[in-house]
Amino acid sequence: MPALPLTLHLVTQHLAGGLLLAEPVLFPEVQVCHDRPDKVHALARGLAADAAGRLAGAEWHRRTLGQRPRAGTVRLTIDPPRHQAAWTEPLDCALDYVWWPHGDQSVVGYFPAVGIEVIARTLPDLEARAPEHLRAAVRRLMGAVPAKDNDQGRRPGRPRPAVGSLYRLALLRRVERVELSATEVVVELASPKRRHAEADAAADKPMVPLIEQVGRVLSAAGADPEPAYEVDALVARVAEALGGRSPRPVLLVGPAGVGKTAIVRELVRRRDELGLAGVPVWQTSGARLVAGQTGFGMWQERCVKLCREAAAARAVVHLGNLFELVEVGQADGSGPGIGGFLKPYLLRGDLLAVAECTPEQLTLVERLDPHLVEAFAVVRAEEPTPAAAARIVARRAADLGDGLVHLTPAGLDLTMRLHRRYAGYSALPARPLGFVGNLVRDAFAAHPDGFPTGRHEVGPADVTAAFARQTGLPRFLLDDALPLDLPATRATLAGRVIGQPAAVDLLADLIATVKAGLARPRRPVASLLFIGPTGVGKTEMAKALAAFFFGSADRMARFDMSEFGTAYDVQRLVGGVPGGAAATLGGGSATGRGAAAEGLLTAKVREQPFAVVLLDEVEKAHPLLFDLLLQVLGEGRLTDAAGRVADFTNAVVVMTSNLGAERFGQAGFGLREAGGAGGDAAAHFTEAVRDFLRPELFNRIDRIVPILP
Repeated sequence: MPALPLTLHLVTQHLAGGLLLAEPVLFPEVQVCHDRPDKVHALARGLAADAAGRLAGAEWHRRTLGQRPRAGTVRLTIDPPRHQAAWTEPLDCALDYVWWPHGDQSVVGYFPAVGIEVIARTLPDLEARAPEHLRAAVRRLMGAVPAKDNDQGRRPGRPRPAVGSLYRLALLRRVERVELSATEVVVELASPKRRHAEADAAADKPMVPLIEQVGRVLSAAGADPEPAYEVDALVARVAEALGGRSPRPVLLVGPAGVGKTAIVRELVRRRDELGLAGVPVWQTSGARLVAGQTGFGMWQERCVKLCREAAAARAVVHLGNLFELVEVGQADGSGPGIGGFLKPYLLRGDLLAVAECTPEQLTLVERLDPHLVEAFAVVRAEEPTPAAAARIVARRAADLGDGLVHLTPAGLDLTMRLHRRYAGYSALPARPLGFVGNLVRDAFAAHPDGFPTGRHEVGPADVTAAFARQTGLPRFLLDDALPLDLPATRATLAGRVIGQPAAVDLLADLIATVKAGLARPRRPVASLLFIGPTGVGKTEMAKALAAFFFGSADRMARFDMSEFGTAYDVQRLVGGVPGGAAATLGGGSATGRGAAAEGLLTAKVREQPFAVVLLDEVEKAHPLLFDLLLQVLGEGRLTDAAGRVADFTNAVVVMTSNLGAERFGQAGFGLREAGGAGGDAAAHFTEAVRDFLRPELFNRIDRIVPILP
């Protein structure tokens, strides 16, 4: 290998505390910090020589200086940012730099303290221009707002200068002086043949399989999926489609919570007996495939690589939700998403995959990309019957209990009844399975040293207490043996909203109706309309209901309907498709291409179904809102633009309004006031609401509650 001499020019910053920071000029990848001058220079020389040895000829030429650099100093004044109480006086700084001629017509100045280079025609020109660039660099280091930005014209999203700016400035001033020295090193240059050999060796180096970057191997050694119950027929159908004479991708269609992913895991667990012995099963999703892929064509390249690796390994890939695959990867509605991109591979059989979706999402996918669905063999997973679901939950509890924790028949029966009544937002058996799993784990956690009687019985009392903790519902609603103390209920509500005895009586009567089980099924727990002028306690009454029904006033999702005065604004409640391609309000079906934004209202209810939903000043919303309310109050559910169902049957829907408040109490003809008093108030406000709302919506409201000054 040829060896060439190289003159290195070392810039050494002497820092406060005796530390030295050395770096060779034109070698920014080399920086060495030490407290001994001989050590710091020796390390810098060695690292720079190694870096120079890997350079090609043209790059070598760019890293060498024709003339010896020289040192200089620039002084500048840094003014304090505005509105900064901790920094009020200008600060004078002296920054050392090195400079060298660059060709015949320019010079380059390097300021190591801030890490910038300044190019000018002459040295005086460099010294004149440097302060402006240095101030900008210092502002960037401190994270401060430029001086031209004031409170009135300040750009949004820019942070105000903080006390941390002074700290960064203090670190900048730790540089006491800069020393410039020259040293000779001998660089052993790698030949072109050696550089190509090293590049080929790097290319042949075993790469981490893509699936380990974007997912995981379900069939890996040591990965023992949990068993699924009562799904033998469905697992056999999936295995037949994947391992038959003409293998096809499989699409599992079923409501959320029915166990579609559990079917895939059971397939992995029993693949040897199902004719899929030795077939690896991978798991990924659309979100994981695009994670970190910011450049044009990056996620497409990743998908191609996944298909090639899966084909080479003869693997089955669990792709997750099909609707997500259709949406993810689309940019402003242009071009296909991951689902569309993978469609040719699925149709040709190059990619053997399993995907899943709900029936509502299947309808959307068929509208957006009908040929994508044709690539799959559709297997429908129906919700099990109550008896089958109870057997599944009982077997799961027995497996987890391991003979030490036993869910009694009465406890199992209550678990299933509570989840059928209060967990309608998820199909059986997902919610009760997770619930009994938590019950068993809690029992083991409460007795780390073992059970005194040898076995712990989990009965109805344990189930009721755990369900109340999970949902926030009061125990008197869950346990038929607990009576409702109506006077105490009135006192609780009256203590939160003082001076509204009529409203409190109406709400207490409604709570008694709910306790008696006389509320209409498959509807919200209650639908209420609070009417009265501003400031009388309508919102506070809603908070009182949240605290009473769900244990905390924070269990309330409030929406100001004055912010939803247009059809587009109302669309945001159920989600939509960016770029103007809206989703149908009633059914949530997308009519255009693009990634559907999650609905504000539906997302809140899906996240916390046990809550008070407060629609404030409902009369100010666009009339399309009332189409949504017809579904919410009539069917207790709402489907968003992505086909996800939000269940309102465990929510208390409260609307507030000022309808009729302006005319209430105004004097009329004769001796009687227009609004009247006492019982006339309810009639007055009921009439105002009846005049405003459509009859079908008016009839779905459980109570109209006047709240008056």
